Amino acid sequence: MNESLLDFVRQSLKQIPTGKTQITIGTVSDIVASQLANETDIDIHHYEFTIDVFAVRHIFKSHGNTQKQGFLIKIVSVKFSHLA
Repeated sequence: MNESLLDFVRQSLKQIPTGKTQITIGTVSDIVASQLANETDIDIHHYEFTIDVFAVRHIFKSHGNTQKQGFLIKIVSVKFSHLA
Protein backbone atom coordinates (compact mmCIF):
# COMPACT_ATOMS: atom_id res chain seq x y z
CA MET A 1 0.00 0.00 0.00
CA ASN A 2 1.21 3.43 -0.85
CA GLU A 3 1.57 5.04 2.59
CA SER A 4 1.12 8.49 1.11
CA LEU A 5 -2.44 7.52 0.04
CA LEU A 6 -3.30 6.52 3.60
CA ASP A 7 -1.77 9.75 4.88
CA PHE A 8 -3.82 11.67 2.32
CA VAL A 9 -7.06 9.98 3.41
CA ARG A 10 -6.31 10.64 7.08
CA GLN A 11 -5.41 14.28 6.37
CA SER A 12 -8.56 14.72 4.27
CA LEU A 13 -10.72 13.66 7.21
CA LYS A 14 -9.34 16.37 9.48
CA GLN A 15 -11.56 19.37 10.10
CA ILE A 16 -9.35 21.72 8.08
CA PRO A 17 -7.34 19.76 5.51
CA THR A 18 -3.90 21.13 4.74
CA GLY A 19 -1.36 20.22 2.11
CA LYS A 20 -2.32 18.45 -1.08
CA THR A 21 -5.88 18.81 -2.32
CA GLN A 22 -5.68 15.71 -4.54
CA ILE A 23 -3.52 12.65 -5.02
CA THR A 24 -2.86 10.35 -7.95
CA ILE A 25 -3.93 6.78 -7.21
CA GLY A 26 -3.04 5.19 -10.55
CA THR A 27 -2.77 5.56 -14.29
CA VAL A 28 -4.97 4.33 -17.10
CA SER A 29 -3.43 1.18 -18.55
CA ASP A 30 -2.34 1.13 -22.18
CA ILE A 31 -4.78 -1.71 -22.86
CA VAL A 32 -7.78 0.24 -21.54
CA ALA A 33 -6.67 3.46 -23.25
CA SER A 34 -6.19 1.68 -26.59
CA GLN A 35 -9.55 -0.07 -26.36
CA LEU A 36 -11.31 3.21 -25.60
CA ALA A 37 -9.46 4.96 -28.42
CA ASN A 38 -10.48 2.22 -30.87
CA GLU A 39 -14.12 2.34 -29.82
CA THR A 40 -14.61 6.09 -29.34
CA ASP A 41 -11.65 7.94 -30.88
CA ILE A 42 -10.98 9.41 -27.41
CA ASP A 43 -7.33 9.21 -26.40
CA ILE A 44 -6.71 8.82 -22.67
CA HIS A 45 -3.19 7.41 -22.85
CA HIS A 46 -1.13 8.69 -19.92
CA TYR A 47 -4.23 9.87 -18.02
CA GLU A 48 -4.23 9.40 -14.26
CA PHE A 49 -6.81 8.42 -11.67
CA THR A 50 -6.95 11.00 -8.90
CA ILE A 51 -9.02 11.56 -5.80
CA ASP A 52 -9.41 14.87 -4.03
CA VAL A 53 -10.06 15.95 -0.45
CA PHE A 54 -13.73 16.60 -1.12
CA ALA A 55 -14.28 13.12 -2.60
CA VAL A 56 -12.66 11.48 0.43
CA ARG A 57 -14.76 13.54 2.80
CA HIS A 58 -17.92 12.79 0.80
CA ILE A 59 -17.19 9.05 0.92
CA PHE A 60 -16.90 9.05 4.69
CA LYS A 61 -19.75 11.53 5.27
CA SER A 62 -22.24 9.88 2.94
CA HIS A 63 -21.15 6.25 2.95
CA GLY A 64 -19.63 5.69 6.36
CA ASN A 65 -19.36 7.08 9.85
CA THR A 66 -16.62 7.85 12.32
CA GLN A 67 -16.93 4.42 13.95
CA LYS A 68 -16.20 2.79 10.58
CA GLN A 69 -13.36 5.08 9.48
CA GLY A 70 -10.60 2.74 10.63
CA PHE A 71 -12.24 -0.15 8.82
CA LEU A 72 -12.82 1.90 5.65
CA ILE A 73 -9.20 3.09 5.61
CA LYS A 74 -8.19 -0.57 5.66
CA ILE A 75 -10.46 -1.17 2.66
CA VAL A 76 -8.79 1.73 0.85
CA SER A 77 -5.44 0.11 1.64
CA VAL A 78 -6.49 -3.18 0.11
CA LYS A 79 -8.38 -1.79 -2.90
CA PHE A 80 -5.57 0.47 -4.05
CA SER A 81 -2.54 -1.53 -2.96
CA HIS A 82 -2.02 -2.83 -6.52
CA LEU A 83 -1.75 0.73 -7.85
CA ALA A 84 1.31 1.64 -5.78
